[in-house]
Amino acid sequence: MSITNLTAQQLHRAARIREQIDKLESDFAALLAVTGDAPVTVRRRGRPAGSVVAPAQPTPRLKRRMSKAGRARIAAAAKARWAKFRAAGKVVAPAPPASKPKRKISAAARAKMAAAAKKRWAATRAAGKKSL
Repeated sequence: MSITNLTAQQLHRAARIREQIDKLESDFAALLAVTGDAPVTVRRRGRPAGSVVAPAQPTPRLKRRMSKAGRARIAAAAKARWAKFRAAGKVVAPAPPASKPKRKISAAARAKMAAAAKKRWAATRAAGKKSL
């Protein structure tokens, strides 16, 4: 059942029951605090009392700058890496495997295929067709 469908009388009753629950919880917490059995924790809904809302405008972030010494260390490290690479000599990438040479059709095979095509077309024309 939705809270929007409740009558005024039902809402008042729900509020009284909630107050009774809160009172019983606080009594229970006080009882435990006296006996020392458990820490006192009363759960409340919403923002804690006395909390401050964050400012509407966030503080601007400052741009991070690198010191000259830091930049020099990075440059020196890069130069050392390149020097090591050059000292090792040029690394040649392995050549890709040689591809198979392109196959060519022999003159005899071409002549055989041409003769077969002429034979097919002759049969097609004899049947009175204009296309295969």
